Amino acid sequence: MKKIIQIFTVLVFVSFLSLAGCSPVQSESDKNPAYQTITSETAKKRLDNENGIILLDVRSEAEYAEKHIPGSLLIPVETIETQATEKLKDKDATIFVYCRSGNRSAIAAQALANMNYTNVYDFGGINSWPYETETTPSTNQMTEATQANEQQTKEEKDVKSLEQTNPEKIQQPVASPAPQSPTPKPVPKPTPTPAPAPNPVLTPEPTPQINAQKQKMLDLINAERSKIGAAPLSTDIKVMEIAQIKSEDMVKNNYFSHTSPTYGSPFDMLSKLGVTFHGAAENIALNSSVENAHAALMASEGHRKNMLNASYSYIGIGIADSPKGKVFVQMFVKK
Repeated sequence: MKKIIQIFTVLVFVSFLSLAGCSPVQSESDKNPAYQTITSETAKKRLDNENGIILLDVRSEAEYAEKHIPGSLLIPVETIETQATEKLKDKDATIFVYCRSGNRSAIAAQALANMNYTNVYDFGGINSWPYETETTPSTNQMTEATQANEQQTKEEKDVKSLEQTNPEKIQQPVASPAPQSPTPKPVPKPTPTPAPAPNPVLTPEPTPQINAQKQKMLDLINAERSKIGAAPLSTDIKVMEIAQIKSEDMVKNNYFSHTSPTYGSPFDMLSKLGVTFHGAAENIALNSSVENAHAALMASEGHRKNMLNASYSYIGIGIADSPKGKVFVQMFVKK
């Protein structure tokens, strides 16, 4: 009997050890600091009723400039770990994070939580935000360089030189008739001659910025706009010049980006080169032909939206040849 009790005791002890061995082990992911999610509706109510909430947009500068929630602070998701410490000094502040569709906001919210920010909320994308938004020409206006007014591109100098020296645009002086000497002999009454025709009015030459390729691209865009009832885009000579300068700048400096190392963002470039606007957008493409570039841009949601946006009335088009193909620049402007 005593032996049976000992065996039973051993079995119970072994069973206890087995159960203890099945206790859950905390995973590494469970230890990560957490952020919270929140709906757009709840976020809006809290923004209306609470003070001190930081509204954080983690998209790109171009996306922010096109549309963002009023009062938002911009920190692109790829720079969140380097800029957060400087721009978000209070780690206990309430921070609402959003992007376009919700993917980048989740990444940024987790990054902030990992940096020990304690009240981080992700409410997804601006695409599902049914409330007020706004547009600004630029999110981070660059400090004007002291040489900004002196900086002038070679293209602009060439244009001005042509305007100053083109002989067709310079009115030649008309020689005054020599004075008649008095003569004692009677002079036959001269036959009246018709008055000289006034100098013909010089008609301006075709705008040099509009060549066959640029006209073809403009026609393709306006054909698409007509399908949705949007008014056709008109060319703006100054914007055309700037778009051409941008395309040549990309080839010259071997980059492909909306941000130029020479001029900054498209918004900075338009402002610095004298264009006043209320809204603007830029498309860039690298392709073998106008038709192929147009098809590729139309296949991209963001680029197609710019081309069909009824709020834009003017366009500038730049085309430059590069070793890799043709570089296309489309600048859309609302005045």
